[in-house]
Amino acid sequence: MGELEKVSRESLNFALTAPSQHLVRRLPKEELTALGILLGRTARRYPSQENEATIEEYLTDFEQLALKYSLLKIKDALTALRIDPEQEFFPKPNEVAEEIERQLEPERQERRMRSQRRDEAETDEACKKHYKFMAEWEASGMSLSEYCQLHYPQGRYIP
Repeated sequence: MGELEKVSRESLNFALTAPSQHLVRRLPKEELTALGILLGRTARRYPSQENEATIEEYLTDFEQLALKYSLLKIKDALTALRIDPEQEFFPKPNEVAEEIERQLEPERQERRMRSQRRDEAETDEACKKHYKFMAEWEASGMSLSEYCQLHYPQGRYIP
């Protein structure tokens, strides 16, 4: 029992320590610069809002979003939010992430539909093979075991 507590404490201590800088994923310098420029341009569209300090704080979050999605996805989301009549303030990283997810949903839905159609086609093909097998077996007048041993090298029907 003492060992379990020791492992748990070690795990807890490890979980509570801040990750070292070399473990944190970062954008390449050129992309980070482009992200900064993009955020600066976006901030100028909200002139009544004092947000220079906020943008600097958000930069790390936007960098992580760029690593997760891409710089282009962030640009597309910011462009959409910029013309959204309900977007009165500089977009927060979570709002940009929500917009990216909203934009990705049609692609995901299309992939799900293609996958579903492919699965249905595979099921239809398997059913056709099974019905053909059943019709041939019944027409043979043999027992199932005899038919399978005669027509399938493994001695059984595997669709």
